[in-house]
This record gives sequence, C-alpha cells and structure tokens, in this order.
Amino acid sequence: MPMDAAALLNSDFNATPDDTAWRAAVTLWLRAWHQIPAGSLPDDDATLCHLSGLGRDIKTWKKIRSTAIHGFVLCSDGRLYHTYLCRKVAEAWEEKRGFNERRAKDRERKRKGSSAGIPAESTDNSSGNDLFKQEPSAGIPAETPIHARVGQDRTEESDVLLARTTRDPSREALEAIGAWDDPNCRIDGGRVLTWIEIGADLDHDILPTIRRVLDSARRSRSNPAWLPSSLNFFDKAISDAKAARLRPLPEPEVTPHGTDQHSPRHSRRPGYDPDESRRRTLEAFPDLVGGDFGGAP
Repeated sequence: MPMDAAALLNSDFNATPDDTAWRAAVTLWLRAWHQIPAGSLPDDDATLCHLSGLGRDIKTWKKIRSTAIHGFVLCSDGRLYHTYLCRKVAEAWEEKRGFNERRAKDRERKRKGSSAGIPAESTDNSSGNDLFKQEPSAGIPAETPIHARVGQDRTEESDVLLARTTRDPSREALEAIGAWDDPNCRIDGGRVLTWIEIGADLDHDILPTIRRVLDSARRSRSNPAWLPSSLNFFDKAISDAKAARLRPLPEPEVTPHGTDQHSPRHSRRPGYDPDESRRRTLEAFPDLVGGDFGGAP
C-alpha cells in the first residue's frame, strides 16, 4: 500500500495522544487496502475490533473508535470508505489497467508480425510468468484468488504469497499463549506487526519464542494459566532470537600445513605442557632424536 509519509507525519491525526488509537487506525488502513472493495471496511464493531489488532477487547475498541476510523466515511452500501485510500486505489487501478492494455497491444503486434518473419510468441508458460513479473506493484488485489487453475501445479511463489495474504500474525501469537478465545483478554496483538517490521520471522523467531518463554514463566510461577499483561513481555526474547538467527556462523579454525601441532596455539587443554610431552615422546622413541620432530632437541 502506498503511503505518503510526509503527509502522515505533518497531519493533525499524527498528533493523536492515544498510542493505542493511533496504532489501531494505521492497522485499519493496511487492512482496508486488502478488503473488497479496496479502501473500505465493514461497519461492524466486532469485526473492526479484530481487524485493528485488539482481538476481542470491545471495551477498548469503543473508547478509541472515533479516532481509529479517522478519515473513513459511511456510504450507502453500508461500508466505511477512506477518502485518501480510495484515491490511491483509483490511481493504482489506472496504472494496472494501463499496463494490461500495453501488454495486450504488444501481444497483438507480435501476432501480426509473425507472418512477416518475426518469431511468434512462445507458448511456454515461463514467458507468461516473466511478463507478469515485470508488472508494477499497484497494490490492488488480483481479480482472481491466488490458486492454481485446474490441471496446473501451483508454483512455490504462489504458495508463499497465498500464505502471507491469508495468515493473521496477531491471531497466531494470541493463540500461542492461549488468549485468542478468552473473552476477558485485553492483550493487544498489534505488537506482532512491530516485531515483523523490524525483521523478526513469524515461524522462526516469534511463535517458537513466545511458546518457550511463556512455558518457562508459567513453570517459574507454578501457574499453568498465567498470562502476561502485554506482548511487550516477549520483546527482548524475540529480539535475541532474531539476532541469533541472523548471526553468521564462526569461521572454522584451519591449521596451516607444517604448523607445530605441539605449539601453545594447539595446546588448549588445561595442564598441558608441550616440553613435558616432547620429553616423554623422545624417551619412548629414542630413534627420533636428531630427526624432524616438530623442532624437538
């Protein structure tokens, strides 16, 4: 979703004193971009509460509702439309349509030119895929779901994209601590989006760390039902998990050819005496005296 950062930072909305309301509003903008129609939201408090990252905390949602839906207007179809988002949606749609028209004209030109000696367009699926990869990201959801057509295998790229568009990180995090179905839970799941923005991976850093840290905390408190008051409780552990995952592996120590294996560099075990080792070896093998034995006298 395109966002004018300068306009946001200089807007009256950015001066909102309530951090929860500000975060919920921005989350709803991102959600609205992927709704159908794009740029809109359903006028339903329970759904809006969930989409904003508050889960089932309707009480908090009602307190911040007016600020969280800042810029949205209720229209005749019963949905809320954001004026700025809808303008960006229209611009993105025109860009997408223009690209499709240029692509159709290019195909028609190639088809007509084949009779004049110009090679016809290849029927290989890879050429079509390459063409789609050149399409600018307009931010508009595809006209059809990202599923494989009948008789065709879905590509790995489509699998990944589908998973990203259908997963709800906030919900998965709350499910990991057993709070998603708790009507009394007031934990804000929006913190998960912040972790993802700073580079944490949902499957490798966030969910496993939440389960591990929560299990340890519950055992130390002898309370299997204990819950933290906020997901901020996991901040440091997730940051450490991300850093550990991204930390490069240490270079293996390589012994150069000809290096004395009995030198202090290779004698790291406690109590090791290289001179004593040489003496005992020479006593056991007197024929080595005067020979090439790593510098032995």
